[in-house]
Amino acid sequence: MNNILKVFKYIAFLNIPFILVGFYFAYKPLVQLAEPEELIEGASIALILLGFGLTFTSLRDVKKIDKMGRFIIERPKIFKWFIAITMSMGIISLFVGLAVMFVWEERLNLGIGITSFGLGYLALIKSIIDQAKDLTDHY
Repeated sequence: MNNILKVFKYIAFLNIPFILVGFYFAYKPLVQLAEPEELIEGASIALILLGFGLTFTSLRDVKKIDKMGRFIIERPKIFKWFIAITMSMGIISLFVGLAVMFVWEERLNLGIGITSFGLGYLALIKSIIDQAKDLTDHY
């Protein structure tokens, strides 16, 4: 079992290249002062890559918690607000992405990007909740 967890631990490091390349595609059209069409295309690619990066981040070891995470998790009232706000952001981005995909068909790539980002966000929230379960008995 420990070998499988180690594999997931190392797979989780794939988040770094996905996030870096996602930021590259987000800022490249801005730096080049691109046309609006290129801005939207860059944003859609960036959102897809950032969504993958967030998903790989959720595979990390939930036993290791940094100081800020511990601060939020150990305070149940703050943690509930944090989860409520972040979960609503993930769900809203998921539904906005689906709406863009099906309503605004010429922007299908943008809808896929927003949906990918929302799914990655929800996966990350799930790992944060697992961290809280391991740290405390409040949840």
